[in-house]
Amino acid sequence: MAELLSVPDKLALVYQPNSYVRRGPPETCVQMIARNRSAGFATELMLVRARAPLPPGLAVSEALPRFLNRVPWSAVSGIGFRRLDRQFIRRLRQLDPANTVVDVWPGWPSPIIGEARRLGFTIVRTMINSACALSKDILDQAYRNHALAPTHGVTDRLVQAETEELHQYDYIFSPSAEVDRSLAMIGIPDARVIHSSFGWNPARFAASEPAEKAEGRLRFLFVGSVGVRKGVPELLEAWRRAALPDAELLIIGNVEPSYSDEFKAKLPARVVHMPFSMNIGGFYKSADVFVFPSLEEGAPQVVYEAAGCGAAILTTPMGQARMIEPDVNGLVVPPGDVDALTQAIRRLAEDPALLARLKQAAAESAKDFEYPVVAERRAAVLRTLLERRTATDRIAVGA
Repeated sequence: MAELLSVPDKLALVYQPNSYVRRGPPETCVQMIARNRSAGFATELMLVRARAPLPPGLAVSEALPRFLNRVPWSAVSGIGFRRLDRQFIRRLRQLDPANTVVDVWPGWPSPIIGEARRLGFTIVRTMINSACALSKDILDQAYRNHALAPTHGVTDRLVQAETEELHQYDYIFSPSAEVDRSLAMIGIPDARVIHSSFGWNPARFAASEPAEKAEGRLRFLFVGSVGVRKGVPELLEAWRRAALPDAELLIIGNVEPSYSDEFKAKLPARVVHMPFSMNIGGFYKSADVFVFPSLEEGAPQVVYEAAGCGAAILTTPMGQARMIEPDVNGLVVPPGDVDALTQAIRRLAEDPALLARLKQAAAESAKDFEYPVVAERRAAVLRTLLERRTATDRIAVGA
């Protein structure tokens, strides 16, 4: 083994097998590791490539040379994964397991996990969505319900591979009760599941002005992929049944190709669809209700963002993360239940006092899920895991 290199106190070695473009899971990863230093340990981020500037002061290693930055991801991802794995394993062999935690973010079935275990590192994994074993069952049934061929990409092979992988980690960060449930379903012990959350960045929307809307009209807003997984078919039917004369439903997001024809054919009155908007903060701020009836999630960032921008939240257990409490700062309905969704839409439209209370409560709750706050909590957990490991090593040495 190579000579161990000295590192400042404690170290988090972060594995991020993606391209950083300031959005999606890689951006969440960067935001969530940003407070490690304040918790007393350094961070090294190893990723495939960065196509956008990363925060200053963060030690970063890119697997691909910069001249490949503009090459399409599909053309370089394979070689990028392999280079990242080699570089990560080489770095592991230079470090001391007693003061290093390996922080793995998903995206690629990697051999680094087995090597980290062999070398004796503490390994943590962050879940983005629920475990594939649960999501496949949910999505298969949903596509059958709508007589559509499944296009979700969660195969039996993927379920098996992910389940085997998840059993190799010492600890797993789970961002919601539904993800907890999915981990229990595949036999992950509770003691290895760390309750966590994701967050949102208020600065992203600080300059946004509310988008225009008709005076006196309630605006219900959905943001996300427009398809079966997000519960959009049920949302459209609930909206049709609710038949609100002084309200509109604005849907922002790209339509899933296999659902496109049905979506266009069943678009009710007072529904507007936009495939994309640069002013998403403006639409959040103009919304009275953010409605997100998703069937399968982890902890959707759009819910944090909409709440933080002042919208009342109407969602399902998959969408509530660890933030939305029923009838306290939002409404939660069973997934796929059109009747319950219809009733909740009407309730918010017909009870101005309830709507105002939920809007205020959601905005207040969102403050506790701003990235610096949740990153601080996560960093404290990692620090505790490292201290626990150090204490265990000392006991073993003294035995």
